[in-house]
Amino acid sequence: MVHRSSLIFSFLLLLTTSLFSQAFAESELISCFVIGGTGPTGNPLVACFMEDPLFTYSAEPIGSMHTLEEKRRLDRLYFPRTRGDLVEGYDVMVMIDARMGHFTTERLADLDYAFRDAGMAAFTTFGLSWVSDWQPTTLYDLVPISAYENYGHSLYTVSFNGNLPPVFTPFVELGMEKIVGESYHTMVPRQGATVWAEMVPIGLPFLVSWGPGGEDPGEFWVTSGAFDRRWWGAGGDSGWSGEGAVNPYVFDLITNLILYSVDRPLIFDIQTRKEARHLISGIQSQKRLVFDLMEWADRFGADISPISERLVDLETRAEEGISKYLDRDYAGAIETMEAISRSVAEIGLDAVRLKDQVMFWVFVVEWLVVTSTASITGVVVWALMVRRRLYRDMGRTRLHAE
Repeated sequence: MVHRSSLIFSFLLLLTTSLFSQAFAESELISCFVIGGTGPTGNPLVACFMEDPLFTYSAEPIGSMHTLEEKRRLDRLYFPRTRGDLVEGYDVMVMIDARMGHFTTERLADLDYAFRDAGMAAFTTFGLSWVSDWQPTTLYDLVPISAYENYGHSLYTVSFNGNLPPVFTPFVELGMEKIVGESYHTMVPRQGATVWAEMVPIGLPFLVSWGPGGEDPGEFWVTSGAFDRRWWGAGGDSGWSGEGAVNPYVFDLITNLILYSVDRPLIFDIQTRKEARHLISGIQSQKRLVFDLMEWADRFGADISPISERLVDLETRAEEGISKYLDRDYAGAIETMEAISRSVAEIGLDAVRLKDQVMFWVFVVEWLVVTSTASITGVVVWALMVRRRLYRDMGRTRLHAE
């Protein structure tokens, strides 16, 4: 028989998922497909997608360690099945050292159509895949560079081109041109490509894009350095951090780059949006902790229904806050999320108290079991070994000589 609180807990998780899904469905989210390096510790775009509710994404983790058969199996599992699924399901494709040299002629034609004629944007950094997978295929004709080589190490800063649309200029005032990087590739832009940023004092392109020729080309971006962690690292607990990772606005830069690529209005109030995003991300972390405590208490038969009901009410308010965020009402989102954060903290304290109560009774039961066992064992030992009430003397056996 299933415990009633288990049913309540399962219902709560289902309701939480449906509420957020409904909020996302009613807003114009940006859908991304990530292929190649798909983990947040090696791909800052994925880390951004995980933190920012503006984005939704699917991923195909395909790399150099996979065999040809494994790559084809991953394609069957994760890659959009038809050209229609690809162009209708996603706005942006992110390719990080993506090993796509095994793609069929038909699939390469689908990508060519998506980037040239269906307005799909793309972002890539190559690593070793440039030589093995891009140059030998028709993918080479899509990128805004003709060479990507000479991986090197040298300290540099990034200088953004101020004569271009203000995609990155808001970050100059925030000090992003002072962030130091240390690894790079030599990129040679094609004729007609736009160099958005250069490395100083190296004098090489850092970020290049263009719209490949076609009826409706999407913006195709390439960056140097295969995501130099020192420059692209957001720091903190973002999942894309490490020693020297000190670029606190890199997620906002990624967001503006993608907004420009899909013809959405750019963001200029960077600080307020960053604060709202961090509040949303923090609340998600708080809720995960509460869910873990509730699940633990539920396993021991505790009544979690009062906390569950409060969390269901909280999800409705969270949906309102996220809607404000997606509508760019960042001040309103901050106000709503701060109130929710306080409520989640209170619920968390109640969940901790519930856990402590469960722990208390667990310890009491264990103490009673141990004490009872020890008492019974002591009585038995006393009766058998000390007082010997249950013993009966036996006659001794004597050996007689014949």
